[in-house]
Amino acid sequence: MTSPRYQHASIAAAGLDLLHMTRLKVACSLLMAERVHAQLSAWPGAGIRLLVAGVDTDEGARAALQGRETGVAVLPIARGVHADADILRHGATVKELFDRLLLLLGDEAMPHEPAAAPPRLAAATRVEAARPPHARRLLDCVAVTPGTVTLLESADLRLAIDRGRGVVHLARAEDASALIAACGRVGWRVEQRARTAFDPVAEGLPAATPLETVVWHAAAAGAEPVGEYPDGAGLGLSGWPTLDAASFPVTWLLPVACLLQRPWSAAALAEACGAADSDIARLFAAVHHSGLAVAGPTRPSPATPAPAPVHSPQTGSLLARVARRFGLQFGGSRG
Repeated sequence: MTSPRYQHASIAAAGLDLLHMTRLKVACSLLMAERVHAQLSAWPGAGIRLLVAGVDTDEGARAALQGRETGVAVLPIARGVHADADILRHGATVKELFDRLLLLLGDEAMPHEPAAAPPRLAAATRVEAARPPHARRLLDCVAVTPGTVTLLESADLRLAIDRGRGVVHLARAEDASALIAACGRVGWRVEQRARTAFDPVAEGLPAATPLETVVWHAAAAGAEPVGEYPDGAGLGLSGWPTLDAASFPVTWLLPVACLLQRPWSAAALAEACGAADSDIARLFAAVHHSGLAVAGPTRPSPATPAPAPVHSPQTGSLLARVARRFGLQFGGSRG
């Protein structure tokens, strides 16, 4: 683990209960062993390098939004989530807090040394890094912080997306078709609000539709990805996309079947399935934004893979499930 280069760090907390506040104080004390003098400060304040926010509360959610808007590194803590690179679960231990604080402080100290992305996927990272907020597509504008609702408006469309609950709030149910067509649009006016402060009826958005349905239909209908996705990350699918057989791109059939088995990187999946990079990019963007993504390590491909048996039981079972999903039969009676 890389030690931060600076010796002093001002850390703020918002929305934390007594248990998490106590553990944060202990974790900050332990940072001294890494040559970091961490001082806990009130939020908001001047010179704060890192904010630890309990985003299940209104206070913490508002502070997290303010922190991101002002360029402060934010470590959210929330219930009902699995710990990952961006968030800590409720009940995080002192060690988990210490490790994440040191990682975030170390990353902030060296912003000019980003990790290299795989060559095949580096372009997407560069595009997103260079894209200003007003040039982002719809789904890239949606907040990923738990307990946050994103309100968006563009031309004749006004909506709100609660990514945590997988719901899109609309003025009218029939607006869903227009929304699917508008997913690639840029220039959205964006407002983020705590879920507890959002009332869809009061906002004039009484209709609701599943986010998953919107994402997959937009991905299937469009020629470009519906949004950015984590470069080089292993992604799998937790279930079948909500698309009927008529709307499902044929070129996605085998890649989707593979993603249902285990996580893959985009490059490895394209190579294994003989699929075009553009098809895999559209698929991975849909997986990432629909809420069906399963993150996990990918398996390295063997240097000299052994030929697969023609009638492997596992392969047969997989293909049979795929066929049944689309009302097909093969390898036996059709009568």
